[in-house]
Amino acid sequence: MKTRHLVSTRRTVPESRRAAYDAAWTPLQAAATGLGAHAWRFRSADHGDLFLEFLEFAADADPRETPRVVALLR
Repeated sequence: MKTRHLVSTRRTVPESRRAAYDAAWTPLQAAATGLGAHAWRFRSADHGDLFLEFLEFAADADPRETPRVVALLR
């Protein structure tokens, strides 16, 4: 079995930026999936502006090394 990595990010998204965040997540998830990775996000039940994002990928295929994913992570 190949070694895989998991990266997590805690992100605060003000309600005024939520639509833009949601719109940016879909292409990021699609780009990660297209590279053989997985991307998930979870919204806090206690703090509606707090999200936990996960990016899981093969050790030799970090999607964060591709220009498209780098741009989408900003």
